[in-house]
Amino acid sequence: LFTGEYMAAVPIFRIYLTLMLIQCFDLSSPLRAINKTIFFLIGNIIHLVVNIALIAALFHFIGIYAPPIAFIAGTLVFTLFLAWKVMSIYGLSLSGLVDWRKVLVIAVSCAACLPVLYIGTFFHMNPVIKAVAFSILYLALYVFIISRTGIEEVTTILARSVRFIKRPRSSILQMPSKSGRKNRTL
Repeated sequence: LFTGEYMAAVPIFRIYLTLMLIQCFDLSSPLRAINKTIFFLIGNIIHLVVNIALIAALFHFIGIYAPPIAFIAGTLVFTLFLAWKVMSIYGLSLSGLVDWRKVLVIAVSCAACLPVLYIGTFFHMNPVIKAVAFSILYLALYVFIISRTGIEEVTTILARSVRFIKRPRSSILQMPSKSGRKNRTL
């Protein structure tokens, strides 16, 4: 499953994982809400310039790692540009832009679960089964820890997830009739 070609690309995938962190800070909605979409064009031009400049500057030194690093840097600059525009338009400070306490609690909760993934490296088993098993263990520990933080959004998501899991399964298989009532079963 994990061939030599795949294993050679793992460092590049790890670099791109940084995108997940950056994408947590979606600053497009506040600008779209007030129809200030011109800043997306400006931000993407800046992103492109940063990307091209860093690839040109770094490719000779770090080779194939230059494009993902340049893309991450461009995405970070784009996100910071949007953050600056949101703060200036809405009159927010950096502390008012995001609830940093919640972000810190979530980050610490994620970090507290990392040993589960590290422990997985000591088990010699099928890599797919190991990845699934230790990912499930990570998720279970994360849900256990994060559910005790008192973050309102987390509590709401967990409550909705529990309601979804506990709902009657027969309603999943029912198709709505033409009158809008559920009465036909697949």
